Amino acid sequence: MSFRKASDPQKTWVVVDVATTVDGIPHARLSSHGGGQITISTYVLTDAEYWVPVR
Repeated sequence: MSFRKASDPQKTWVVVDVATTVDGIPHARLSSHGGGQITISTYVLTDAEYWVPVR
């Protein structure tokens, strides 16, 4: 699944891994085509104010 940041719609981020941290919160590791990687809570990905799914 792919997402774009609402504030930066030019860059696409692809979910490459999903894991649950020790506090029980699921996190997704995302990779951009430009080489960057970030890890964020999967709950944040459901907030359309910040992340928009790419279909």
